[in-house]
Amino acid sequence: MNDYGFYSFLVRLAENIIFSTDRPTECGLEARKQGDDGKGFLAPYLANKYMLGQGQDGWQRVQQAYKGRDRTKYFADLRKFLRETGYIK
Repeated sequence: MNDYGFYSFLVRLAENIIFSTDRPTECGLEARKQGDDGKGFLAPYLANKYMLGQGQDGWQRVQQAYKGRDRTKYFADLRKFLRETGYIK
């Protein structure tokens, strides 16, 4: 599997876990039970979307998915992290 195929696989996997609206997945349900707010899934998901050239779509999905009270700060921190690590040019 080439790099593109691997990143594409990771994005599809994350979309199934994070963005499934028809039924919560076992992994997502367990994470919510343990108080996970989803940030641990969203950051690498968005990084992978950038690797695939789909950053704008990734941002839209992340902004729809994350409803925490710290949205503004989290999104600013996430954007800064992605810029510093080279995902956003």
